[in-house]
Amino acid sequence: MLAHAVLNQKAREIADQAASILEVVENLAEEYVLKAKSIIGLQLPREANELWHIDGRKQIHDRVGQMIGRAAKSVSYYVTPAGLVRAYKAHVDFLDKVGRRGVAVRLLAHTSKDVRSVARELAAVVNVRRTMKPLAANFVCVDGQELVVMENSPDDFDVKKGAARAAWTTNMLLVGLYENLFERVWENSPALQRREPQIQSG
Repeated sequence: MLAHAVLNQKAREIADQAASILEVVENLAEEYVLKAKSIIGLQLPREANELWHIDGRKQIHDRVGQMIGRAAKSVSYYVTPAGLVRAYKAHVDFLDKVGRRGVAVRLLAHTSKDVRSVARELAAVVNVRRTMKPLAANFVCVDGQELVVMENSPDDFDVKKGAARAAWTTNMLLVGLYENLFERVWENSPALQRREPQIQSG
C-alpha cells in the first residue's frame, strides 16, 4: 500500500515536471518570436552586427533555397500553416535533394486542417512534426551556421508576391538560441504520419 502511494506521488511529480517544461518551451518560443520581430523591424545598416535584411518574398525564397542547397549536415525549418504550403511550393525539391545525400532535414509546423494534406505530402520527403501552437514567423537554419527569420505579409500561399521581410544572420548567439529552441520543441512534438503510397486495385 505504501509502495503504491509512493508510485502515485512520483507519477504526479513527473507529470508536473512535464507540464512545467512545456510551459517553459512555449514561453521561450513566444519570447524568441518577439525578439526576432523586433530585430527585423530595426533600421540597421545592411551588414551591421552580422545581420542582413532581405526584402521581397521571391528574394527571400531564393536565398533560403540557396542555403538549403548547400547544406552539408542539417536543415531545421519552422513554418506557420501558410508557410508550410510556401515551403512545399518553393523548396520541396531542394529539401528532397539534400535529404537524399544524407542531410538531416527536420520541419516543425502547426498543421491546421486546411494544410494537412500538404503536410503529409511533405512528410514523404522530410521528417515533419506537429507543433501545438503556431508562432508568428518562419525560421530556417542550415548546419547550425546561418539562420533566416521570415516575417510574411500577408501570410498566404503565394511564393512570389507579398511584402515579406527577412533577417539573415550568421551570429552564433542568435543561431544557437534558435537551434536550442528548435530542439526543445522538436522533442515535445508528435511526428506527422507519412502519407502511405496508394495501391492500385484490379
